[in-house]
Amino acid sequence: MALKFTGTRTRSAGIFDAIRKQLKSLTLEPAKKVTFQFDPFEQNATSMRHFLYVISGPTALRTNPSCKIKTEIVCDRREPTIDVALSNGESVLFKCRHLDHLDMITLFNKYVSALAPKKVEVVTSAIQSKIARKVLKK
Repeated sequence: MALKFTGTRTRSAGIFDAIRKQLKSLTLEPAKKVTFQFDPFEQNATSMRHFLYVISGPTALRTNPSCKIKTEIVCDRREPTIDVALSNGESVLFKCRHLDHLDMITLFNKYVSALAPKKVEVVTSAIQSKIARKVLKK
């Protein structure tokens, strides 16, 4: 018996492609301060370190050079957390015990990067540019 067609003809490009897509939309513009707190002996410490590497990288810091990134290393088996102080005075707390770094990037984009102002691109059509040239000639 043949498999039923599900509507897609291509396969997913994998976890690396998903991470790349999320990193394209990552921005620190609405954040004033990002505080990472984790126990290095915790089971999920590597995911937190990967996300810390992404946030403190030059690509992310270029979006907001005045954003401060602070790391607190604790040894009391606390749950790993990310506290984001926003520029409008609010704060967002991520509890990351059971999240991998793709989930952390996705949640950061959903709750923090979505608050960034949208960039408006002005698109001039060929007709508008012809009219402007005629006006300038007169």
